Amino acid sequence: MIGIQRTVLIIGVIFFTSCANDVPEAEQKSLNDIISQPVSIDLPPLVDQHQSNAVILPITITADNEYVLENQTYEFDELQTELLDRIDTTKTTKLKISADKESYTVYVFQLIDFCKNNDLSPILVYEDEE
Repeated sequence: MIGIQRTVLIIGVIFFTSCANDVPEAEQKSLNDIISQPVSIDLPPLVDQHQSNAVILPITITADNEYVLENQTYEFDELQTELLDRIDTTKTTKLKISADKESYTVYVFQLIDFCKNNDLSPILVYEDEE
């Protein structure tokens, strides 16, 4: 992203400079003063994507339609509270959602909706155990 911003900035300066060649000499001096002035650009800090989202919270929905997070069973309301606490602690944005093929899809959709409402990325896992 930063590389793209720098490329756009360089292209803009080159374009601006090339346009300046068609300007009268008095205005040329003014344009040269503008071009030679340093410009402060506030860019966001670099973040290593592998570190920022290294924690992925795994949630499993059992055949009995129970939510399991790290071997602990939760009701949906309890799970929401627990997930929000863990998200605040770990700063993760990813939930790994897997479900037993006998579970009801409405339970999966509840988690997807929770992710959507909290700007999280659900990772849906499907394992065919034939």
